Amino acid sequence: MWHADTLSADNMNKISVAIPFYNNTAFLEDCLRIPLMDPRVDDIIINDDCSTQEEYGSLLEKVTAWSRGKKFNLDSCPRTGALYEEQTLIDVSDQVKKVRVERNSENMLSFRNKYETVSKAKNEWVYLLDSDNYLIDSSINALYNSEKWEENTLYMPNVLIMDRENENTTSWDDWNYRRFGYKLIELEEMKRLILESFQRPPTFGL
Repeated sequence: MWHADTLSADNMNKISVAIPFYNNTAFLEDCLRIPLMDPRVDDIIINDDCSTQEEYGSLLEKVTAWSRGKKFNLDSCPRTGALYEEQTLIDVSDQVKKVRVERNSENMLSFRNKYETVSKAKNEWVYLLDSDNYLIDSSINALYNSEKWEENTLYMPNVLIMDRENENTTSWDDWNYRRFGYKLIELEEMKRLILESFQRPPTFGL
């Protein structure tokens, strides 16, 4: 997250949620559930990095259908559905108005698309959320429980929960994202971590 003012009960800054997207329609409900329903989020930008026409079409179809009153079906969420069994169908036609879907003219790959997505957010503070990840209830609360959002500080407000079917397989999270849980990372440290990630094979890029 980047640059903001001091927070108080009377000064509740709005935030944007920037979602770089690439062929992850299957996880869309998981990704959007918390930011859609949180009134402190008034801007959600989904930036497609030249997904297949089928995936991009599915993305547009889902967002359009929700805006026209189709219920947001939490039962279809492969990761978070069990967390919200008491609300399996939700009308999000009002909330989905804050969602904007845009698309890159060419494939920019992971890191460049993150930058591009954040640059399109309208608010001064941005929560970067990959389209195959999701927030929990405490994620945004942790930010607003901070008395001050400091410049040049990256906030990671809750521990990362890794979803892996087989702990013996090699995957992107072998870069050890777990080490970031409950930490504040200043800008210079973030630059160092990005440079470190560039030394690894492409699938391990931060």
